[in-house]
Amino acid sequence: MKQVTKLRRTSDKAVFGMADISIYLPQTWMTLREVADLIRRSGYPFSEHDLDRFGRLYGFKRVPCEERRSLEEMIVEACAPLLARLRQANKQVDKILFLRTSQVYWHDRNLFRPLIHDFGLEETHLLSVSQHNCASFHLALRVCQNLFLANPDLQGVMLVSADKAFHPSLRRIPDSLLGDCASACYLERDFHRHRLLHVVNQVDPKADPDNVEWFNTTYYFAIRQMLFRLLNEAGHTLDEISLIIGGNVNLRTWERMAEILNKPFDLFYTRTIPEVGHLYGSDLLYNLRLAVSDGRLKPGDVYATISIGLGGMYGCALHRW
Repeated sequence: MKQVTKLRRTSDKAVFGMADISIYLPQTWMTLREVADLIRRSGYPFSEHDLDRFGRLYGFKRVPCEERRSLEEMIVEACAPLLARLRQANKQVDKILFLRTSQVYWHDRNLFRPLIHDFGLEETHLLSVSQHNCASFHLALRVCQNLFLANPDLQGVMLVSADKAFHPSLRRIPDSLLGDCASACYLERDFHRHRLLHVVNQVDPKADPDNVEWFNTTYYFAIRQMLFRLLNEAGHTLDEISLIIGGNVNLRTWERMAEILNKPFDLFYTRTIPEVGHLYGSDLLYNLRLAVSDGRLKPGDVYATISIGLGGMYGCALHRW
């Protein structure tokens, strides 16, 4: 008799959970048209056709824009409340992992200097990732997973994402409208909520950041392939997924994915796309916190997160709430 081997679920391999989330969102806003006008005044195109497409098809209405604070100050606004709560709970921060999707320039100073001084983090190891563009969140999760697995004494990592458009042209990539944001979360060994079951990172070797046509041609198939790879490796099925939280690339992406997967559109959490636009690498933390407060996630639910970066970068993870 042929033996059938049942896929082993990865829940017993989860080494950390997400214990806390902190978000800093600027309270100055620009509408879609205001962003388009600003981009035009800076010498870059934003046609009326694109304006209609971004609003009607992609669902963008406005984005947050930081006018007063530097990127360093935005990071403080996101991290200081989280670090204060951790200090009160006597939780240690062994490492800080910073992900940033926009480019880092030579004149950037240590963006964490005020936090290191104010919270006594001089001995805390600081790492940085950005190589997967807006999919760097899942690259950071993989780095954290490897850090926890390699060091049994590691108890907690603060994961930080922050981006600020330093030029009007960076408010728009081909199919997304971008807003400023800083976010942070605390990943704690053996924590019982938001446990990372499995993570997959995928890079299209044929993709070129300048070849938008190729990226758009393979886009949906790559997301589908990655999601099913994640589920297969984790020993789960799509029917077991309670919610898919994706990056706020645009509304059409998730409408199309619902069609391709033959699933109701409500499986995807998209309510924040018109509210805040695409928040670079902070989309998932921002959406995750709201999905919990909205009641879209309940204890025991298995959910997926998906991020997409220009140049054929993709990330996907399976979590248990």
